[in-house]
Amino acid sequence: MQSNNSEREEGSQVEADNGRQDMPISRALKDVDQDELTENCLPNQCPYRTCKKILRHRTSLIHHIRIHTGEKPFSCKFCGKAFITNGNRKDHERRHLNLKLFKCKNCDLRFHRSNQLALHAQACNQSFTGPVTLS
Repeated sequence: MQSNNSEREEGSQVEADNGRQDMPISRALKDVDQDELTENCLPNQCPYRTCKKILRHRTSLIHHIRIHTGEKPFSCKFCGKAFITNGNRKDHERRHLNLKLFKCKNCDLRFHRSNQLALHAQACNQSFTGPVTLS
């Protein structure tokens, strides 16, 4: 399913991965020194003069802008460490719980992240499966 985030207006709300409304880009840049920004940007292009990175999705641009602003709105419920994205927070919290949801079909090793399993699976010459269901 294709996202229509790129069709939204500058000040509109953007739906984030976690189902809540994410901040609009205009609000993400509210406290930024306007001398740091460029006026003519392509759609989904970072507005910082020194960056100019173009991202595929509007939510990715908002996450990218957080790198420049230092905003980290998602906090770990176990240790309080803050993250730019909710997905990174969830991944971090899985480590506290030692949840390894991704299992190799060949040797039964388990991993925190699917990309770790994919790298391992290349070494095992196997394809990998998604998260295991815990019963």
